[in-house]
This record gives sequence, structure tokens and C-alpha cells, in this order.
Amino acid sequence: MRCSSANNMLQCLREAPLGDAAVDKTPTISSPQSLAISWFPRADGVFLKDDDEVLLSQGKAMSKMKRCLMSDASDVDSTDAELVDYITGNYPHGVTRADVDKLLE
Repeated sequence: MRCSSANNMLQCLREAPLGDAAVDKTPTISSPQSLAISWFPRADGVFLKDDDEVLLSQGKAMSKMKRCLMSDASDVDSTDAELVDYITGNYPHGVTRADVDKLLE
């Protein structure tokens, strides 16, 4: 999708194929920036009792969430320090090093 140089950007976006518009600049789940995706997991009261960043900041991350966060095969050779840097650098809403330490306990 190439609307940034269009004369009428709004019209270009309206006419763009949905697949191009929705994913052109969105990181994929397997990319290193996957925690910064626009389509965040939503609390459903069952799997996620609250928003994921709230659970992390309160130290209430469930084991399911831990497995989801750490199951990316691309981090197999990563150290704990690299994992902490990755989460604090990519996770939204200012998750702190202390929050991540609680998660990794």
C-alpha cells in the first residue's frame, strides 16, 4: 500500500485492499516487535482476567501468559538479561525491570 505519496491520502486509504491496509506496517506475531502490535490481547475474564499490562505490573501474570511471552523460537539463545531488555523495550505502558523480574520468578 503506497498512500503516503498519494494526492488524496484519505481516498487512497478508503480504496486500499483491507489485507494491505491492516498488515502493511503491523509487526507479525513472530517478529521481534510482536509485543508492540496494534492488536493487543483483550481481557476476557477467563484466559486473561484483566489487561495483560495490568497483570504484569501487579505481578499476577499467569503461567499461560508466561508461556505465550516466552514461546517465540527466535529467542532460544537469548540470556535472561536479553529477555528483560526485550520486554522492557518493547512492551507497552512502561513495564519496569522489577515487573519483569517478578514475571521470571
